[in-house]
Amino acid sequence: MTIPLTTTTIVNPAFLLWIIVILVPVTLITTYTMTDELHPDSQIIPFISSSINNAPESCIGSYGLSIASFIMVIVTLIKYLIIKDNIINYEGEINQESKMKFNKFIASMGIISAFSLNGVASFQYRNASVPHLIFAALFFICGFIFILTQTIIDDQISNNPNRIKNIRKILICICCLFIPYVILQFMENPIAKNISAIFEITSASCIFIYMVSFFFEFSKVNLNIEFSNHNFGKI
Repeated sequence: MTIPLTTTTIVNPAFLLWIIVILVPVTLITTYTMTDELHPDSQIIPFISSSINNAPESCIGSYGLSIASFIMVIVTLIKYLIIKDNIINYEGEINQESKMKFNKFIASMGIISAFSLNGVASFQYRNASVPHLIFAALFFICGFIFILTQTIIDDQISNNPNRIKNIRKILICICCLFIPYVILQFMENPIAKNISAIFEITSASCIFIYMVSFFFEFSKVNLNIEFSNHNFGKI
């Protein structure tokens, strides 16, 4: 009798959040520093786009933010599975089919936002302004919808502490700054542009921090990864 040789590895997904915590700030601090040294701008506070506009900082920005983008997709999918499990095991009366569809919509917004970050990093404004602006718009709009709807469904079916819920609601409110950021960036006034850059950095940070706040849920789950060997063992 032969059976496949299978090994199971247990992984806690919280390590993905640590990568975001380290990778995103290190990448942006590096690009901002290099931009200030190599390609100084008349604007006191540059936009994120300006910090990844020229080589070599654009190369570093594309590399770091692209990795962060794909990790954010994985984080979104894991959160989707956690919510799906919460819906299935919810003891109260809910419309499971409706909640499942809502959960899929939330996950789609998170995935679009994450992949759009990759687009922002890959298409520099000076080389491809239209794709860059489209991806930037998708990142902020879909990212905001993601954190808003994720908070709504968490409040309905998850047993998260009030502290976590309140932090996430504060992040949502601050993330609304992406709206005046969009308006102010097209004004010629230097003060308006600097304020717009502050709003851009702040609202983008809120989306990253919101995902990092999944530490509470991720620390309680493990991923079981099975590896099957094509060479069969004998009994």
